[in-house]
Amino acid sequence: MKRGEVIIYLSFVILSVIIFSSLTNAATRTCSSCGNCTAEIATAAAGDVVQLNQSINVSGICVNFGGTSNISFNCQSNVLGGDRTDYGIYLNSVNNNTIRNCNVSNFSYGIYLISSNNNILTNITANNNTNPGIYLSSNSNKNNLTNIISNNNQYGILLDTGSNNNIVNLTVQENTLYDIMVSNTNQNSCNNNFSNINGSGGRAIEFYNYSAVIQNKTLSQLILCNADYSSINNVTIKSSGTLSNN
Repeated sequence: MKRGEVIIYLSFVILSVIIFSSLTNAATRTCSSCGNCTAEIATAAAGDVVQLNQSINVSGICVNFGGTSNISFNCQSNVLGGDRTDYGIYLNSVNNNTIRNCNVSNFSYGIYLISSNNNILTNITANNNTNPGIYLSSNSNKNNLTNIISNNNQYGILLDTGSNNNIVNLTVQENTLYDIMVSNTNQNSCNNNFSNINGSGGRAIEFYNYSAVIQNKTLSQLILCNADYSSINNVTIKSSGTLSNN
């Protein structure tokens, strides 16, 4: 082996060791209460996984990410249950976190993101909260929400001044004001992707941020955001059988 090839080979080996070491140093932590989970998250290192090992009922805020980024929080299908006040899961100015397999119900806000980017929410249920089930606020950008159920809240999903969020595979039904609400106070809010949304009455919700031809549909909700010059023909909007939420 030539000297140059040896150097390249050794560089590759060293890089592989560094990557392997960073992966193997990631820890799995467990928690069993809101305070315990918040404390584990606060001390977690990048790559760590915090797992909830039982359901919780709490008065006030439950899980607060504080300033922690780059970790995973897995509820393992356990329930965070509130007293219809405060936040179930709260993220403020944190990035690159994953929240999965959580049922967050009976809070004021189920999951609240403020100024938080590049987070993943997947396999989430957020029902029976007095305000939004999930709220993206204050320029929360580039978040991925998949496989979400958010029913019987004030809003299923409320998106306010955030952009480039990808929101896919939702069931949002019987929310009292709107199943999906996109703020019209900031044009950036139009720069988001919503797809495969099942709204009240079991009918689709469609979102357009471009000029579109929309025809021959029965929808639960139709959202046009920067969709000037769209053509709409033979479209029926019919949402809940009991609520005026479209």
